[in-house]
Amino acid sequence: MSHTAYNINLPYQSFLHGLSGLSCIPTILFEGYTMGGSLALLTDFVGQPLESWISDNGNIDDYTIFQIILDLLSCLEKIHACGYTHGDVAIQNVIQRNGHFYLIDFGLATLLQLLSDPCQVIIQDYISLCQIIGVIKFGKKMSLLELRDKLDGVLKPFVATIENVSRWKIINEKKWLEKFGAEVKQLHERGHNLPRKALLDISDNNIINIL
Repeated sequence: MSHTAYNINLPYQSFLHGLSGLSCIPTILFEGYTMGGSLALLTDFVGQPLESWISDNGNIDDYTIFQIILDLLSCLEKIHACGYTHGDVAIQNVIQRNGHFYLIDFGLATLLQLLSDPCQVIIQDYISLCQIIGVIKFGKKMSLLELRDKLDGVLKPFVATIENVSRWKIINEKKWLEKFGAEVKQLHERGHNLPRKALLDISDNNIINIL
């Protein structure tokens, strides 16, 4: 496996240190500076962009999309549990690695304690996750209501749950987070009751190093 160094900003570096140890977060292998004085990091993350993986595999069925979303759901759950928001959940920020899917590009990640309305920022991460479904299946971003009306099968209840949560009134942040956490847990349980399909290996020609 090869690795690549990247110029990086201090908030990004702090994020990686803050979430070090999580399997869904790049591990910093080396920190240093470029000849120009910019901070540079070497990480272990390597994988195939989701957009490229979809192009290689043709039409993606709903069950495979559901597997992708469950992997990303797990990433978000861990990031939020550690007190951060991703802030830029989008199809171009997803890679496939060893048969699983991961979020990358944490340049807009923020500590939840620094935000005036952390619950709204958390739910926005999940709304953006649902929009990835629209891009994969229909070729464009769609509102939750549009997605819910067009989908069926395993994807419809997932989007319906997020759409419902997005309308909750936030009176007590702690209770909201506890209730939302219970909803996320149920989404995981639905997915874990289904056997995971074997996904195609990533192509050597499409492997890229990503921070």
